[in-house]
Amino acid sequence: MRSLRNPYVVGQAFFWGLKSNLYLKVSYERYYVLLEQFLMLSGRFVEELWLGNEINFSLQRVQKKLMKSRKEMGLDLSEVKKQARQDLYNERQRLPTLFTMAIEPKVIIRDFMVSQCTVFSSAKLPQLVKCVNH
Repeated sequence: MRSLRNPYVVGQAFFWGLKSNLYLKVSYERYYVLLEQFLMLSGRFVEELWLGNEINFSLQRVQKKLMKSRKEMGLDLSEVKKQARQDLYNERQRLPTLFTMAIEPKVIIRDFMVSQCTVFSSAKLPQLVKCVNH
């Protein structure tokens, strides 16, 4: 009930907390039912949650491309960084003008600082994506 009364603070954390734990088989059904009920009752807030989910998928697509390029083509780290910047730029074109990230929903983001994007050299090629606030 608290998350429905205050969706932008409590509801956001509730949604992402449930969604992040759906992989657990022992509690999947319980969390799925709670998530479904929350989405059905949250009205227009669903659109913002959907957008946040799309942003996460965009960043995941960039990451998967990087992993595939590094593995299949054997690119060095500088080439991977260039590709990451280009892929991040392309993904940004698909997103709306202003958006929020699941990590910090109170901060409204206008753009990614593509030129300052970097990729670290560990096995999973984690990225550092800096953003421009609105």
